[in-house]
Amino acid sequence: MARRRYHPGFPSDLREAVPHFDGISTALGVRFRAVMREKLAMITDHPELYACLAGQIRASRLPRFPYVILYTLDGDCVYFVSLVLGSSDRTTWFDRIG
Repeated sequence: MARRRYHPGFPSDLREAVPHFDGISTALGVRFRAVMREKLAMITDHPELYACLAGQIRASRLPRFPYVILYTLDGDCVYFVSLVLGSSDRTTWFDRIG
């Protein structure tokens, strides 16, 4: 199992997404958080499962929700870069990567 690190902007991505689903229904917000936890655990346990999208950036769609998790691998560490809307402009997906 790999270690996890997060880009400083990753928590704000979550803070923007969660209230949207909570606003639709409490149950949907709870389900979003559960799916998010499961996906982060899956990526952490099997980081090479998902293909590289651009350079070393890997992407994994969030099941049942319109989001994609972008991350990289650095040795035994998974670095979560961002949580982006799958329908957003892909050219902006990599803004956090220097």
